[in-house]
Amino acid sequence: MRNDSDGSDAVAVLSSGQTLKIHGVTLYPTESIAIISGLRSEAASKMGGVSTGIGFIGSPTWAIGAGAALGFLESVASDAARKNGLKMFAEADRQTDAMYAQGLLFRMKDVTNSDRPLPASWSSTALVDDYQSIAPLSRKQQDAVLSQNRLTQADLVNGYLMPIKRERLYSHNGDEFLSVDTDFGLINIRWSSVVGYIGPNRNSPPPLPPSP
Repeated sequence: MRNDSDGSDAVAVLSSGQTLKIHGVTLYPTESIAIISGLRSEAASKMGGVSTGIGFIGSPTWAIGAGAALGFLESVASDAARKNGLKMFAEADRQTDAMYAQGLLFRMKDVTNSDRPLPASWSSTALVDDYQSIAPLSRKQQDAVLSQNRLTQADLVNGYLMPIKRERLYSHNGDEFLSVDTDFGLINIRWSSVVGYIGPNRNSPPPLPPSP
């Protein structure tokens, strides 16, 4: 069991009555979430009000990523717009898989707005490797750029991609389940089942107003 004496963890009370101490939460690249959201929105617009049996496409109940429904969607893609929408759904699914692979676990105390029981407002940042192509440069120019960044030719990826550290923003991806680190290990919890929440780094409650 881990110690929460420093107040760095959050506490969630589930509708079952169980109390979970949350040490960390998995967040995903915000830029990827935005791209996927845009693809899904445009795809839903192109597909119109097609009902799949699991809700109307574009409605809040529509579960994007429902690969089992793609066969049905192909059968109703009777025009170019719908066929383009179907391709966008498939691309959104592909990018969603890539997004999940890039998720990082953040300590609750390092998550912005984790004092609020609103995962949609949670975010954090991390330094990640980005890659810049130096292929168009001459060998002399490449060596100069690498030297400026304290790198060598051995640090290049595929011979021409230079790794650059940059700060990336991570956020909650909007799923109803959150992947959280607890005393039981990593588990997924449905946030709608949370009936009570205490954020990390909690301070004393504000003073009550004076009696009249």
